Amino acid sequence: MRNIVFTLLLASVATMQAQVIEVKEAKFRTGDNLEWKSANVNESDWKTIDVTRNWDAQGVRCNNSYAWYRVHLQMPRTMLESSDIKENVIFDLAQIDDTDEAYLNGHLIGKTGQQPHDGQYRSAWERHRHYVVKVNSGWINWDGDNILSIRVYNAGEPGGIFGDRLRIYVPSRVDGLSMRHSEAGKCRYELELRSQYKEAMSGVITAKIQDFETGEILKTIQKKVSVKDGKPAKMELAYDEGRCVRINTPFEEAKS
Repeated sequence: MRNIVFTLLLASVATMQAQVIEVKEAKFRTGDNLEWKSANVNESDWKTIDVTRNWDAQGVRCNNSYAWYRVHLQMPRTMLESSDIKENVIFDLAQIDDTDEAYLNGHLIGKTGQQPHDGQYRSAWERHRHYVVKVNSGWINWDGDNILSIRVYNAGEPGGIFGDRLRIYVPSRVDGLSMRHSEAGKCRYELELRSQYKEAMSGVITAKIQDFETGEILKTIQKKVSVKDGKPAKMELAYDEGRCVRINTPFEEAKS
């Protein structure tokens, strides 16, 4: 039995933190009308709802039917200044029970699952919604009002958005990093740092092998790496057999 615990950490000292818009409430209405994806909608008879909880938990019953959420977003151009790549805007829409179509200023930016008007129904309540809009798409009204409209179909309670606040941000390269590990032989593990962006990112991986019980640092290994989409960086680690260890592996971007 391998006694090993990985703590995979990604950090960057040179990349600015993304400016994140968080949304907890939205305008809400049951029913279905494609005009509700447009900017000019009279919302006087729409209610306000908490997007972190499904609508059943808020007293709404809407089964085998549609409902819409509408969010007004002020998206400052300074969001771009907080990114070192300025390519995409991420719309992280938590989870939605059961299916959805999301529109920004009337433009479809993503859908998950299949709704009855698609010809068949397929639920996707368990999937996290993560939609991407190009910064230069022309769909974003920078420094002005933007309408995020979400069309939801629910087959059975509970229904609607749930799980977390909606988050909108312009990612930097560090946001595209991920680290994986795999067994590379007896008491040896291989780390692989990957990036989803084509721009190379250079820095240092520092692997600290600790005794799990005492916290004693048994070994520290550093490796300079450069990583980009399709070209991951790899690092192999060895540890003592029979000892329960924790391996911390932060990545620190090189200062520019």
